[in-house]
Amino acid sequence: MAAPSRKVFEVFVSKIPWTVASKEVREYFGQFGHVKKCLLPFDKETGFHRGFCWIGFSSEEGLQNALQKDPHLIEGTKLQARVQRSRTKAVPHMAGRLLKVSSVAAGVFASSGFYLYNQKVDLNDLSIVRFGRAAATTAVISYDYLTAFRDVQYGTEKYWALRSEVHRRSAERLKDLCCANRGTFIKVGQHLGALDYLLPEEYTSTLKILHSRAPQSSMEEIQQVIREDLGKELEQLFISFEEKPQ
Repeated sequence: MAAPSRKVFEVFVSKIPWTVASKEVREYFGQFGHVKKCLLPFDKETGFHRGFCWIGFSSEEGLQNALQKDPHLIEGTKLQARVQRSRTKAVPHMAGRLLKVSSVAAGVFASSGFYLYNQKVDLNDLSIVRFGRAAATTAVISYDYLTAFRDVQYGTEKYWALRSEVHRRSAERLKDLCCANRGTFIKVGQHLGALDYLLPEEYTSTLKILHSRAPQSSMEEIQQVIREDLGKELEQLFISFEEKPQ
């Protein structure tokens, strides 16, 4: 039996005055058709909304009526409204492709891992290992998003709760990836943690940890970098060197 359609006809609205509440936005767009959803995100630090929202109509007629209206004015301010693509059920074969790619990558890394281990090579220093971790993490996160919402109706309370949960565990996976790969990945994670205006709160709150609790390099790793880059031992360059900052 075919699954029911989950299309939601959405309009993305921006430049909403900070004095306007979600109730007023819903009532305004309600003149064009039945509003199924009005999502107006708030900033936890300021207590004000972020000036944009998503309006979901129950029918395409309501969506078209809203798009034909120009301009949209609330409290004398002109809003910007543009169409949001309809959301449909994810295509299962995409998840299959991701699994195949991950399986092939895992086989390649496993077969080469034994050789590298015998050569006493630090795997964390190999770009292919870091890339492999990133690819595997991406595949797992993508598969999670593709499959988590299969049996959940879009727009319901259960859907929003599940979406928050998926965001949270995906953010944890990204944080673990950054900590494992270190270097530039830590910097990228720190940058993502500061994008409150763009990413869901579950991502930013999780990745912000990298600002204060990033993984530390061991003394052996520091000595190795100095030895390779400068060709000298630590004692030859410094009179004293504290392993732990004061």
